[in-house]
Amino acid sequence: MARAKTLVWFRNDLRLADNPALHAACEGGGPVVLLYILDERAGAASRWWLHHSLTALGLDIAARGGFLLLRRGDPLKIIPKLTAALGVEAVHAARAYEPAWREAGRALDAALKKQDIGFHRHLSTSLFPPERITTQAGRLYGVFTPFAKACMAAGMPEISAPAPARINGMKGTSDALEDWQLLPTLPEFAAFPWAPDAAALPHPISVALIPCCRDKNSTRTVPMCATMCPSCGTSPMRLCTRPGWQMMPHTRM
Repeated sequence: MARAKTLVWFRNDLRLADNPALHAACEGGGPVVLLYILDERAGAASRWWLHHSLTALGLDIAARGGFLLLRRGDPLKIIPKLTAALGVEAVHAARAYEPAWREAGRALDAALKKQDIGFHRHLSTSLFPPERITTQAGRLYGVFTPFAKACMAAGMPEISAPAPARINGMKGTSDALEDWQLLPTLPEFAAFPWAPDAAALPHPISVALIPCCRDKNSTRTVPMCATMCPSCGTSPMRLCTRPGWQMMPHTRM
């Protein structure tokens, strides 16, 4: 009996270790489509990071027998078309918190349901699911200090899993990363002392708890964790197990 084909949609989780979406897709042992869709809204510095992060991710995937498929455009058009063409039965992705990404996720879920395909979202870019860190009244926090104390009291989640040893990858028509021209000419970011690699992150490290983007009628405080860039190749859980890590407030609106 043929094993089910699955698709992993990489977003701000460009890593193989501690990636619940990837691990869920690989669990059944069937063919896995590994997809990244370019977000055209990224600025110059983010695009520099993204180029090198995708390069590293592609090499890591290839070393395990997989293939990173690159596309640019509207995910709501690309993913349903790709799942239909390749016979994918389930799509896995990181859970998103930004309003635009949440709306896109709901629309994609509806489109995939018409194809009888499940869309599974996993905790990947935050320390805890938002609904876990709440006030005594069961509401989301709107003030950082009590929110931070609640996160610390909740303890550190366990690291999910190492990178899979092998990936039963599926190939498909892909853009060439160089054609995206993500590397800016000015300023010369490559001259800065940055490295899109978890091993190169500084010690001690400052971990930011980010109050999530505002909805129209409320402020949702989500226990997220960030450093220099969401594409740094490591997970919030792993960052918070590094020696000398620090917690600090950060607002991203």
